[in-house]
Amino acid sequence: MTTPLAAGGSEARAEGSEVGGSGDLYFLNDRFTSEANIQFRFGREDDQVYFGDWDGDGRDTPMLRRGATFQYANANATGAPLQSFIYGRADDVVMVGDWNGDGRDTLAVRRGGQFHIRNVLANGAADEVIYYGRPTDNVLVGDWNGDGFDTFAVRRGAEYHVRNSMTSGPADLIVHYGRADDRVLVGDWDGDGRDSFAVRRQATYYIANEIRPGQADIVLIYGRAADVAFSGDWNGDGADTLGVRRVAAMPSDPVNCSGYGQDQADPAVCRAMSEGSSAVLALVNEERAARDLPALHVDPCLQDVAQRWSESMAWLETSGGAHNPQLDADMRACGMRGWAENVASSGGNSPAARVVMDRWLASSAHYANLTSANMTHVGVGVASTGNGRWYYVVDFGRR
Repeated sequence: MTTPLAAGGSEARAEGSEVGGSGDLYFLNDRFTSEANIQFRFGREDDQVYFGDWDGDGRDTPMLRRGATFQYANANATGAPLQSFIYGRADDVVMVGDWNGDGRDTLAVRRGGQFHIRNVLANGAADEVIYYGRPTDNVLVGDWNGDGFDTFAVRRGAEYHVRNSMTSGPADLIVHYGRADDRVLVGDWDGDGRDSFAVRRQATYYIANEIRPGQADIVLIYGRAADVAFSGDWNGDGADTLGVRRVAAMPSDPVNCSGYGQDQADPAVCRAMSEGSSAVLALVNEERAARDLPALHVDPCLQDVAQRWSESMAWLETSGGAHNPQLDADMRACGMRGWAENVASSGGNSPAARVVMDRWLASSAHYANLTSANMTHVGVGVASTGNGRWYYVVDFGRR
C-alpha cells in the first residue's frame, strides 16, 4: 500500500489519494537513507499520479490519471509499458487500496462520505458502496491490523479515528499523534504487516512503527522541502520507504503582477499582495518599536528575494514552513553578512498579517528573528495561490 502526501498549500492529503504537485521526475529510496537509489520519468509534468501495487508482485509503481482515464505501469522505470482503463467521473476524488485482501491495489471513488469501491483495474461499475465519516473528513488508507485488507482512518487535526473493517460504525482505535498542522504519510515502515504514521516537517520525517503517541522510531532527512512526498514498497521486501516527486521548473515570474505577458494574476489579488506586504512590514517595525529597537530599513534586494520566495511557495503550493533553499546564496548576493528568515501561510480571501505576526511572536525562533538587534534591513514578500491560500516571507539582513 502506498502513501501520497499533500503537496504544498493543501493540507495533508489522504494516503491513497493522488500524489499531487507537478513534474515528471521521481526519486525513490529502498532504504532509510538520504540518497535515492531509483530515479525515473513518468507521464507529463501536469498529470495526476498515484502509486500502488497493481499486479500483486509486492512492488508499488505509478499510475497516471487524465480525467476518468487511468494508465498504469508495473515497473518504476522510464518508458515502462502502460495499461489503461476508465473508472468514475473526471471530477471524482480517487483513492487507492487493497480492499479485498488479494494483494492488488485498486481504486475507490470518494464522493463526500460515500465510497465506490472497485476490486479490479478495469472499466465497469463499483463492486461495493460504503459510507464512512463526514464529507469534510481527511481520510487515510492503510492496513492497520495486519489482516491484509486496507481500511479507513479519519484524521481530525492531531486525532486519528482508525477503523479495521470497511463498514460504517465507530472507530476501533482513537489516537493522538504529532501536531494538528503536520503533514502525514502512512506506511508499513518495519515490514510487520501493519501500517502506521510518519510526520513530515519540511524535508524531515518522523516515523513511528506503531499507531501510538510518543517519540518517533526513525528520524530522517530526505529530498527537498519543496518536493511532494509519498511512500511505498519499491523492491517488494514488505517494508515501505520514501519517494518524492520533483516539481516542474518554476516560471521566472511565478505570480505575474507585472501587467503584461501571459498568465497574469488577478489585479485584485496583486493589490492584496502589495497591501499585505505593507501590513506585515508595519507590524514588524511596530513590534520592534515596542521593544525600543530601531526600525528595519527596506532593502530592494531583500525585497526581491522575499517576494520571489513567497511567490514560489504559492506556485509550488508548499508548506507554509518551507524556507528558501537558496537563502544563503541569495543573502550573499545581496551583500548581507548576517541573515534570518520567517515564513508562514494562512487561508482566507485576503492576507492575515496580524494572525501571522501573532504566530511568529508565539514562536521563540521567529520572535528572536523579529527582535534581533543585529538585523538592520528587511524584505517582505506576500503572495497568493489565487484559491484562498496566502504565503508570507520576511527576510532579515545585516550588512
